[in-house]
Amino acid sequence: MRGPAGVPQIVAMWFAVPALEVVLEALCDLNPSAVLLDVIWWPILSLAWVLVSVLSTVWSVLCARKGAWRQSLILVTLPATLLLYPEAFWDPTYAGEAIHFLTMKATYDRTVAALPRDGKRFAEFNFGGMLFASSGVVYDETDQIALPRDRQSPAWLARVSNTDLMCGGTTLVAPVHALWDHYYLAGFGC
Repeated sequence: MRGPAGVPQIVAMWFAVPALEVVLEALCDLNPSAVLLDVIWWPILSLAWVLVSVLSTVWSVLCARKGAWRQSLILVTLPATLLLYPEAFWDPTYAGEAIHFLTMKATYDRTVAALPRDGKRFAEFNFGGMLFASSGVVYDETDQIALPRDRQSPAWLARVSNTDLMCGGTTLVAPVHALWDHYYLAGFGC
């Protein structure tokens, strides 16, 4: 049996909305003055994705009623994903920040190459954000940034305590995520 028309369009919207989010997030990261754009598009795209999920659920029920089980299962995938893995919806910034990193990696590599080759090279590259919170990339040649607090050396903690990672404190202000070799996505708090 054939389900209602419009299934391919709904599936295309599944990918269009988050892809647009990733592109806009990357643009906002590359241009810190675009914060207003971030404030405007985030609620609009969030609402669009919720509406696509609702539409997908309704279409899934219609397909099931007509006996088009394969289409029904395909259409219920997005709402099920958002229920079982809400981070897929609430944290689209990771992909945008990874794209930002890849576009700027050559610049970061040049900056790191200019640092003394002492086996302890460390650099922060702040993408910008708000006055009290932002995100960016950290290069840590020792990779201690990814270790649990009790395994980080006192020398490393002393060296990074006055950076944007710790803001003069004794712990990282936000979790970090490994990106590439010794590069990490990080949140900054000052």
